[in-house]
Amino acid sequence: DEIVFLVLNVKDKNFTEILKNSMLKNKPVAIVSFLSSDEILGLKNELKHYAIPVISTLATNNNVADIKNSFIQVCIDN
Repeated sequence: DEIVFLVLNVKDKNFTEILKNSMLKNKPVAIVSFLSSDEILGLKNELKHYAIPVISTLATNNNVADIKNSFIQVCIDN
């Protein structure tokens, strides 16, 4: 097993395409996100396609948990 860190710039206009290609290539078992609620909500259509848990550390909006059943909010910044 290995841990792979992928750093992406959400301000990149190709961000969702880069994320999608990375998901297909790396086949992660989980995503740990350091994105804000707005950034996560902006990705909700992409994240729904993957059957892996997403652990969000900075998203405090309760609507984030509605994205998928395997979405976990661990709010370390409130």
